Amino acid sequence: MRELTGRDHYALLSLTDHVPLHSPEPANLGYWQQRALEDNLQLSAARYAVQSSMENVGIQRAERYPTLDLTASAGRNDISGGTGLQQSQTSDELRVGIQLTAPLFRGGQLNSQVRQAQYQHTEALERLQALQRELHRATSDAYRGVESSIQRVQALDRARTSTQRALEAVEAGFMAGTRTSVEVLDAQRERFSAERNYRQARYDYLLNTLRLAQTVGALEPGLLSQINQLLETPTES
Repeated sequence: MRELTGRDHYALLSLTDHVPLHSPEPANLGYWQQRALEDNLQLSAARYAVQSSMENVGIQRAERYPTLDLTASAGRNDISGGTGLQQSQTSDELRVGIQLTAPLFRGGQLNSQVRQAQYQHTEALERLQALQRELHRATSDAYRGVESSIQRVQALDRARTSTQRALEAVEAGFMAGTRTSVEVLDAQRERFSAERNYRQARYDYLLNTLRLAQTVGALEPGLLSQINQLLETPTES
């Protein structure tokens, strides 16, 4: 934990007893996958990379083409007479021309630059397609993870209630002399196991909720604040 945050953590917060369980809304996997394709930040960055690399291909290709430039110059000539009696004369001169430049001696270098730009574009496109496939899977996993976590929390909540009642019955039997201490220990073990699994399932639910929000580009401070409100300092026993 210190490696991640740069701080020492002596007491980690725990979840409150009441954690509201909310299914993804709308309950439509296709909606969430489409939203991920539209709003995921990594995917947006990959699209920009593809667009930039494609524009670079066009720039490198244009370097191979001849360029045609229009040139113009203007000047004035002052022609003085041989004696002081003659008046000086001036003449204006305007020159207009066209200059053609062709990269005849850089053809190999320019072709190599074009090929390199094309390879970079292909690589960026392949990364985009791979990220789309990965995002499709991650969204499906997170969506189903939220749904299954809710079902698991509810089932384990019933299980811990059942094991608590079973423990109370065994303890009462032990006091009456009809149950052994081994049976009490077994019942306690079942109770603690059910409680541990229940608490872990609630953490899994919140993590899957955050993963789903991340895949669709909705991991915002407001959501993190809501999660933070479900944490509290553990009480010392």
